[in-house]
Amino acid sequence: MNKNRYRIIFSHARGMFIAVAEIVKSKTKQAGQSQGVSGTDSTTVSVLPIHYKKLNPLNFAVIGCLGALVISLPMSSVAETQISADKGAPTSQQPTILTSANGTTQVNIQTPSAGGVSRNTYTQFDVGQEGAILNNSRNNTQTQLGGWVQGNPWLAKGEAKVILNEVNSNNPSQLKGYIEVAGKQAQVVIANPSGLICDGCGVINADRFTLTTGQAVMNQGYLESFRVREGQVTIDGKGLNGSLTPYTDIYARALKVNAGLYANELNTVLGQNDIQVKDQVAPQITATTGPTTTPPPNFALDVGQLGGMYAGKIFLVATEQGLGVRNAGTINSTQGTLTLNANGDLVNNGNLIANKDQVQLKAQNIQNTGNVSSATSQISIESQNLDNSGLISSADELHLQNESKMSNSGTLNAARIAITSTTLKNSGSIEQTGLQGLDLKSGSMTNLGGKIGVAKSNTSGGTAGNSSGNTGSTVIVPTVPVDSAQDGGSLGVVSPIDTTPKTYDIGFIHVSGVLGNDQGTIIANGGVDLESQNGLDNQGGQLNLGIVTIKGSNFNNDLGQLNVKQADIQTLDFTNQQGQFASSSTLKIQSQNANNQSGKIQSIGLLDLAIGGELNNSKGYIASSDNVQVSAGDLSNQFGVIYSENQSVNIKANQAIDNTEGFIQAKTDLNLNSQALNNTSGHIIGNQIQQQHGTVNNSQGAIIAKQNLNSTAQQFDNDQGQLQATTVQLQHDQLKNTGGIYADKDLTVTGKDIQNSGSFAAGENVKITSSALEHAQNGLIAAGLDREGKLADTGMLTINVDRADLHGQTFAGGNIQVDATGTINAAQGQLQSKTIALNAGTDISTQAATVVAEDQLKLTSQNMINNQQGQLNSQDIILSAQQLDNSQGKIQHTGNNEFTLNFVNGLNNKSGEISSNAVLMQLNTSILNNEAGQIIHSGNQQLNINSNQLQGAQGKILSNGQLVLATEQAILDGAITSADQINITAYNLSHQKGQMIQRGTLKPLTLAITDQINNQLGFIQSPMALYITAGSLNNQGGQLSSAAEHDLQLDVAGLLDNSQSGQIYAGLNNNIHAGSINNSMAGKISAQNALTLTSLGLINNNSGKIIANADVGISSQGLNNDAGEIGSVEGKLILNAGTGKLTNQSGSLQSGKDIKVQAGQLKTLSGLINAQGSIEVTAGQDIDNSSGQIIANKA
Repeated sequence: MNKNRYRIIFSHARGMFIAVAEIVKSKTKQAGQSQGVSGTDSTTVSVLPIHYKKLNPLNFAVIGCLGALVISLPMSSVAETQISADKGAPTSQQPTILTSANGTTQVNIQTPSAGGVSRNTYTQFDVGQEGAILNNSRNNTQTQLGGWVQGNPWLAKGEAKVILNEVNSNNPSQLKGYIEVAGKQAQVVIANPSGLICDGCGVINADRFTLTTGQAVMNQGYLESFRVREGQVTIDGKGLNGSLTPYTDIYARALKVNAGLYANELNTVLGQNDIQVKDQVAPQITATTGPTTTPPPNFALDVGQLGGMYAGKIFLVATEQGLGVRNAGTINSTQGTLTLNANGDLVNNGNLIANKDQVQLKAQNIQNTGNVSSATSQISIESQNLDNSGLISSADELHLQNESKMSNSGTLNAARIAITSTTLKNSGSIEQTGLQGLDLKSGSMTNLGGKIGVAKSNTSGGTAGNSSGNTGSTVIVPTVPVDSAQDGGSLGVVSPIDTTPKTYDIGFIHVSGVLGNDQGTIIANGGVDLESQNGLDNQGGQLNLGIVTIKGSNFNNDLGQLNVKQADIQTLDFTNQQGQFASSSTLKIQSQNANNQSGKIQSIGLLDLAIGGELNNSKGYIASSDNVQVSAGDLSNQFGVIYSENQSVNIKANQAIDNTEGFIQAKTDLNLNSQALNNTSGHIIGNQIQQQHGTVNNSQGAIIAKQNLNSTAQQFDNDQGQLQATTVQLQHDQLKNTGGIYADKDLTVTGKDIQNSGSFAAGENVKITSSALEHAQNGLIAAGLDREGKLADTGMLTINVDRADLHGQTFAGGNIQVDATGTINAAQGQLQSKTIALNAGTDISTQAATVVAEDQLKLTSQNMINNQQGQLNSQDIILSAQQLDNSQGKIQHTGNNEFTLNFVNGLNNKSGEISSNAVLMQLNTSILNNEAGQIIHSGNQQLNINSNQLQGAQGKILSNGQLVLATEQAILDGAITSADQINITAYNLSHQKGQMIQRGTLKPLTLAITDQINNQLGFIQSPMALYITAGSLNNQGGQLSSAAEHDLQLDVAGLLDNSQSGQIYAGLNNNIHAGSINNSMAGKISAQNALTLTSLGLINNNSGKIIANADVGISSQGLNNDAGEIGSVEGKLILNAGTGKLTNQSGSLQSGKDIKVQAGQLKTLSGLINAQGSIEVTAGQDIDNSSGQIIANKA
């Protein structure tokens, strides 16, 4: 490019306008592109021909980009070169600094050593935009930068092969222009430990360009090595042009590229190193450490967004531990291999490209958000960790080897892909275009939302390899233009090229760790078997594979699809949530935990799940046409299905099975085993069901067997659930049933604590054996009950328990047999059968119950039968106990056979009813409480009641036959006692307000009371004679009567109290013998015929009446008839008061015949003694008839 002639173009790569040679052609002439002449001199300067290496288009374009402005500007405006020799250095190392004819700085280098090394030492080596000349010519020679220069006198013995420029300065060297070697080509070395800044630098006529921050090491005149300990090379501004030399070297601790770096072959070694360079095209590197005066850089190589490294071949090594590479620009190897080796991290946000050869990357950690591509050859990447969110594309093979983790959210594209990684995480695309199987080897692999093995169509580049695998195809790959000046250095798409199919090794997916395919797709060309040694994650993914073997920690097929020929899964965790896992043959899963929520696991052959921990099949589906075998620590089948279409289902859980609203069904046998089964609203169905559990919750659930159901559990809760089978056998320590348990034939229940508020029913027999049975009021136990609810004539209900609570309905078509070592409590229950036998070791309670036996009812208790408010009904009732409580109860003996009740400790019939049709009815007890109760004997023979005490107030004792009552204490207050004949023997009889009526006329009503009869306001009536014997008789307000033509006989040892309107009436003769008689206060003793009163003491008839139609004979030890009336209508009246007083004050003694009175003293003040016959009065003392009347019709 001439000094005063250039072109201005816009570089897309650098984002700015740059000057290029006037001969460079653009794709099209655009706005802003123009030719111009700089300065006032428009004369074209001719340059003598110099024989240099022929420039290819890239070389020439780079020269145009980086050198045009420098060459075209006036020298006065760009003269920045400051080069000063080090006067402290040996004379042989001090160059001569001159100025060329046109003002360019010229350095006459020192005499070379025997090895051809010219060693030059400086205190400052700064090159301005005008450039500098290193004079390596013994003769005058033409240069591009300075024109003609004179020969270098220091080169009398020969020119240098290596021009070593060493800078001793605390400041970095500023290289802003070109350095031209005048004369013979030589290697140019600039070494400044303080650093180098290249801003538009380059070399002309150099066979190698080396920038280093190391110390040069000489050995026998040869440049042996560089010792790099610190310092940074910075490529800035206008960049570095190494395209005019075959080799460009940068040896520094760090390299920072903020502009373009162009070279034919670029060797970059970064970090603290000893770099051997003698006789080696590629340097020999020995990493080392040493003291530095500056802190370590952040990156060994840092390529900014405006930076770029473009070379035919790139070799890049960063050795310092922890110092990596960051590329935000472009590193492009256009002809050869791109090799990058970093001992730290590689962060690529830009482009790493090899146009015609391999890409070889090696770093501790690699992060790629940009582009790594090889248009025609392989890519090999080695790292500890690889994170790719960009594009890695090869037209050939892609080899990725990671010792730790690989993460891909971008695209990996190649004809064949071989990946080896401890961990592989893919959420992008791993696209293989060939037919051969993928070769993936990983400790663990995840394909989260990614695609593996399926090449997506690409219209903008990025798909490499052969899509068909057997024919040639058009391949479009990303690349970098050879001539960056033509399109500004931007990435483009090369023209389609034809490739020949290449055969690759057959692959195999082998994962020693976890294989994760979350929302991903793995569908390889050809059948690919999969082996994972540490799990699979196919969440949301799709896998279509052959034989699959998965081992390791996790299996995740959530939302995924996994279709296989055969599978053997052995992982710590298995999850298939909303996923589909299907096998056309056997499917075996062995895992510590398994989650199949809303998922499907299906097989045609054997389905075997061996889960050590929890198996969660909530809303899931586990099914096979063959046998299903499930073993787990816990099984959750909520809303789920476990099903065998043609064979058996075997489920064993070490802990729990939760089948809430789930469905478990087998065509043949169904076996369940667990510590706890929760079948809430669930269904368990099989031909034969065998289950064994610790606890069972069958709330609103159904367990149904076509044949036999055999269930064993410690606790079974059948809350509104259903158990059905032809034969049911339950062995449950604790059984709580509020649902239905039904057997078409026999139902057998064995347990320790059985609670039933539902139904136990069988078409034939029911047998219950338990320590305790609680049969609640709304429960049903039925034997002989068909499915239509009809009770047959057969069916045996047998209950053997320690304690039975039968509060509900207990039915049997045939017999009910209940045997309890403790109590039988049937309170509020309903028992019905042909025969019922209840045998209790202690008490029996039928309180408020209804117990009906068609043929016989037999209750046997060692203590008490409690029938309070209950009802016992049968043709034959046998009650055996120490005590019976029938208060408010009802015992109905409907047969006519003998009915006997024996209770040594008492019979309580308070407000109750005991009735019998028996010919003979017997009640034997110590205490009979019939208060407000009823004892009804409908038979025609005898009702015998033997009791120490009868409490019968307000009660009823009724008999169609003879009532024989024998008791010590009889309380019949307000009671009704009625029989064909009444015979009562007692020590005391209380009959206050009572009614005692004998209806029969064969024998008299007989009361034999040793002590007292209290008949206050009572009523005792006989249709025959009335015979009463008592120690005393209180008949105040009461009535004693015998029927017409029948005597009444009273024999009272003590007081006969008939006062207060008491009445003693005889239908014929009235014979009363008493210790004393009180008939005062409107008392009345009367007889239809004769009346005889004998009192050992006083007779008090004050205001009373003693009257008979025939003779009246009264004998006493005193008689008080004050205001009273004693008389005989038609007979005699004989009064014998003994030695006592007879008072008749205002009284009346009258007779239809004679009156005979005998007394110790007679007082008849205002009284009346009136006889139709004679009157005879005998008094041992005075007769006082003051105001009285003694009237006799006969003297």
